[in-house]
Amino acid sequence: MVFGFILHSLDKEKEPFVCLSVFYNKEGNDNRKKEREQHITKRKAERVEGVLRLGTEVGLFAEPKVVLWKQVQKVALVAVCEVDENQYLAANFLTHYAAMLVEQFKSPSILAKPKELLNRPEEMLMLLHTFLPNGQLLFTSDQYAKHLRREFDESLLA
Repeated sequence: MVFGFILHSLDKEKEPFVCLSVFYNKEGNDNRKKEREQHITKRKAERVEGVLRLGTEVGLFAEPKVVLWKQVQKVALVAVCEVDENQYLAANFLTHYAAMLVEQFKSPSILAKPKELLNRPEEMLMLLHTFLPNGQLLFTSDQYAKHLRREFDESLLA
């Protein structure tokens, strides 16, 4: 299961800000949530995507975590997972979620303007809960992603 998901801005001149942050258990939603978000956003390297292991020595986590991230334009999509989680599925989720954000907002450049994402948090959350229900990674082929997308569109109309 995914411990948490963070979508934040990337700007070399400005401090990154969090556009969306969801943690899926009690530990992730305690009074140190903001501290965890800041630690994770600062620990990532200058790479476009990658994997990072966070231990318990920092004191922010009871158990070690694995952080996977993918940079798309000016945002970073981050999945914080348990160490035994399938990292390929997590990376696949990040790729599909980025594509679905672009499709949902009908703008290929939406991820280049992270402040615009702040205006539509409900859609980002609904999309997240469609592709990552309660933090559970789904095996998502392109065909299944299209099916989930149709379900998402139907739920918006309801």
